[in-house]
Amino acid sequence: MEEVIRKKLNLLVHLATIDGKFDETEKDVLKSLLAEAGLNNHAIQEAAHPVNLNDFKDAPTRADILYWALRIIKADGQIHADEAAYCKALAVKLNYKADIVDHFTKHELGDQADFKKAARPFAASSI
Repeated sequence: MEEVIRKKLNLLVHLATIDGKFDETEKDVLKSLLAEAGLNNHAIQEAAHPVNLNDFKDAPTRADILYWALRIIKADGQIHADEAAYCKALAVKLNYKADIVDHFTKHELGDQADFKKAARPFAASSI
């Protein structure tokens, strides 16, 4: 499995379980990511490794990482305070303002292209 995908999957599994439960809707989001990457569902079980947010600091796919993180915390229809806080920390590491999480927890993400356009005003500096 490609290293970037593995780290992204680890991050999403961590976010999905941070509230103490792993909902079917969250699993569906993970399966969507795996399908997009051309991987099978067994990769979810391989993703139970510790997450270091610094691993994402210089990621070339910052907007995509944040998009998937927001999708996972919104998946079950309930955004737990710990999920939002962790996602805000991730956003800052990805060079976005933390309030991007507040905005997109209240608004639709759209597809990845729509999200990238809507996320630009939240960039902390040039991305």
